Amino acid sequence: MKIQKAVWFIALTGIISWPLAINGQEAFWKAKNDAGWKAARKNDYSEAVKLLRQAIEEAEKLGATDLRLALSQANLSWVYNRQGEHAQADELARNCQEILEKNAPAKGFIPARTLNTLALIHQDRQEFSKSESLYRGALAAALEKEKNIGEDHPVVAQIQSNLAKLYDLQGRFREAGALFRHSLKVVEKSKLGPEHPRVALCLETLARHAQACGDFTEAETSLLRALEIRKKGPSKDQMPLSRDLNDLALLYLGAGKRDEAEPLLQEALSIGEKSFQQQPLEMALTLHNLATLRYQQGQYEKADSLFQRALDLRERSLGENDLRVAATCRNWAKVYQAQGKWSEAEPLFQRSRTIQEALLGKDHLDLTANLDSLAAIHKKQNHYAEAEQFSLRALAIRENALGAEDRAVAASLHNLANLYKEEKKFPQAAPLYERSLAIKEKAGADHAGLAKILEDYADLLRRTNQPEQADQLDNRARFLREQKG
Repeated sequence: MKIQKAVWFIALTGIISWPLAINGQEAFWKAKNDAGWKAARKNDYSEAVKLLRQAIEEAEKLGATDLRLALSQANLSWVYNRQGEHAQADELARNCQEILEKNAPAKGFIPARTLNTLALIHQDRQEFSKSESLYRGALAAALEKEKNIGEDHPVVAQIQSNLAKLYDLQGRFREAGALFRHSLKVVEKSKLGPEHPRVALCLETLARHAQACGDFTEAETSLLRALEIRKKGPSKDQMPLSRDLNDLALLYLGAGKRDEAEPLLQEALSIGEKSFQQQPLEMALTLHNLATLRYQQGQYEKADSLFQRALDLRERSLGENDLRVAATCRNWAKVYQAQGKWSEAEPLFQRSRTIQEALLGKDHLDLTANLDSLAAIHKKQNHYAEAEQFSLRALAIRENALGAEDRAVAASLHNLANLYKEEKKFPQAAPLYERSLAIKEKAGADHAGLAKILEDYADLLRRTNQPEQADQLDNRARFLREQKG
């Protein structure tokens, strides 16, 4: 299975809500701070902002350099960052860092939580080195102060799990896997026990990691076990079960197992319909995934209707500027793209890209999928200048984020070379094919991908009256395809 870059909604599962001792004046602060996070978990950012501002006001009464003030500032900074309010997020983060420095070396759960939240902000921005440093600081703060905890404590395991997610985003899959599995073992062996919902949470994150690495078996095994735990949980809270059903269905969809995905999505849909008023976002998720299934089945009218419903729900619940809205716009656009309806597809791809740019920045790796799609649409309409602009931007982002030798860079080079060939810009196309070939050959394993580049380059050589070299490339491609078969 192809390795995929996992897109993590880190903060909703990676934010740590550890119990804090309540001593008089801090009780009101804690109530507001915890309620703010509860609102954030429900994606109610306006309520979260209100409550966390109140928490900051209460914390200021405890002292201008109190660590509880730093924690609430970090929390609010994270919310602003998720809303794309980067200037406000940065100002709060600076204030928070100043408090930490004045309390240096700050140790214990509160500074650990603060550092963890700051790490999440930098992780969202793909500032991976800074994020890793902050996670390690959070681990040190927890371990050095609390004498009764160690590497096998669930609190430490949670920070390690967040660090593992960072490693996944960087492609450091071996390091990530080791941390995910360690975190799972720690929670299983803790007083919570192997059937606790937190074990299910660990299994869910491990499954996402395994899926990103192309390990279908581990992903499936982890999700099936998580489902078993969730089904034993309180019947009044069906949302975690619904999410696991959706995650397993998506795993099956990625593996082409549509028949296995269908009943899972229907079960999730049944849960969503019963709790639609209380949990519209869960219903939107199921509709989105069911629409994706219908799209894969070629049932475009049904997919169109389901994506429309999913988008309406997400816009009403989240507003128009949210990454989940962007995801639905993108997948819906693919329905139109598959039917050659360029005028319907393009504005949806553009809207998805605009949302991503506002929330993630203009150089974020996640933008490249929309840029590739926009390039393909313009190429189909012979709008070569626009297609070239989108392709060059996608290539630049991938080179900057992944390095010049990554497989995704090879794919971008291949796409741009094909575009230049179609424009009859042969001198520009040839070196791109050669560079793409060099990366693929060095990476190995992907025989089909390498064969396709060889065939496309051979076609260019024939068009430029180099038949002998073209035959050599075609023979190599044929050999690779035979090996695969």
